[in-house]
Amino acid sequence: MGLPWLSVVLVKSTGTAAGRYVLHLRSARGAPEAIVVFPAGAQVGEIELAAVQGPVRAKTRKLRSGATLLDVVGLPAAGVEFSFDAAAAAPIKVQVFDQSYDFPRQAGLQQARGPNTTSSQDGDLTVVHRTVSLYPVAGR
Repeated sequence: MGLPWLSVVLVKSTGTAAGRYVLHLRSARGAPEAIVVFPAGAQVGEIELAAVQGPVRAKTRKLRSGATLLDVVGLPAAGVEFSFDAAAAAPIKVQVFDQSYDFPRQAGLQQARGPNTTSSQDGDLTVVHRTVSLYPVAGR
């Protein structure tokens, strides 16, 4: 099963401990939605999504923990590029999820469900998670 991918396109130092990150987010399995959670310590500022007409400010949410959540609905198959400023100079551990509203028919998954498993509400929801470390100095 493909994982959600978050790759660094560019990291620019702003002359302080902060840095400007440009990232590319896509779902290797073609999921239509992705969620990115930045830790509170990263102090993520405004997030801008790249669009044909130019950068568009993304709606984000602050979680109780102080973490910043970005939810990308309608994720294109090629993915989306976005940028933000972060105050943390240390590596940032970002949680990346992608979700689809079906159950993949890939080998092994069907057997893992068990004999009594059933869909609930509107059907199956499949979520795949990965943790990605962003290293500002190395640019990756």
